[in-house]
Amino acid sequence: MLDPLNQEELSQVLKLNDYISQTFRPIENNLLALQCISCSASQKRKYEIAIQNLSKHLQSKTHEKHNHDPDIIATALAFIDKINIQPRYSQFSNSQVELPSPKIIRNNKYQFRFEVTSFLIQNNLPFDLSDKLSAFISTLVQKFTSDELSIFTVDRNHISDIAGSCLGPFFQQSYLNLLKNTPFSLSLDEGSIKGNTEYLAVNARYLETSTSLHTTTKLIAMIQLEGSKTGETLYNLLVSLLFTGSDGEMRKKMCLGNCTDGAANMISSGNSFLTSRLE
Repeated sequence: MLDPLNQEELSQVLKLNDYISQTFRPIENNLLALQCISCSASQKRKYEIAIQNLSKHLQSKTHEKHNHDPDIIATALAFIDKINIQPRYSQFSNSQVELPSPKIIRNNKYQFRFEVTSFLIQNNLPFDLSDKLSAFISTLVQKFTSDELSIFTVDRNHISDIAGSCLGPFFQQSYLNLLKNTPFSLSLDEGSIKGNTEYLAVNARYLETSTSLHTTTKLIAMIQLEGSKTGETLYNLLVSLLFTGSDGEMRKKMCLGNCTDGAANMISSGNSFLTSRLE
């Protein structure tokens, strides 16, 4: 089902037909109904018609008493059918649509505040998150339909996949930018995931500020290892990650050394030269 027209769109659509624009007017803060000017005048009260029932009202005896030209009515009915305005409101069946009373709206607002506060407390979240959470909920309601929101689910696997593919590169680049201007050392370690996929974990250790008394360690990358795992291979992977281009030259000047677990391909002995090339 299409979203309802907003107030401005509805006003513009009605102006496309002279008779409708002269006979009906939009109701402020109510996108689901129109006021029939002629019927309101004859009955001495505001006569509101649900947009869904607009065609039916034009053909009613109540409206016919004040509008006798059948050709004009037929033209208006054809116009309504052409723009297909009514299916956009087909979920409403009452001929008279009333807005919630101010009291109901006020109570709903308090209930919403209570639900948000309860969620923050139950999940041990900081209270200063409330504004952002409220804005986020408002954005979701505007962007997605109620049906889409009702079937929404997210689990640990979804979060892991999204974090790895979307957020991971963002954080990695922020750390790489930081290392251009901060002295750091590398911590390298080989490992495997479920005994199948082998990788090289690259961590950077640095002081966050000039007054920091303790170092901070951040995971920069998990590089998958395929084929050769010699010191030269590992060195080339690190160069590609950290020390390429003008940014890489800046990071190379900031790199103080590396720390490993002592594996042969990590230290400058035997057949390896990873450490010797980094120093």
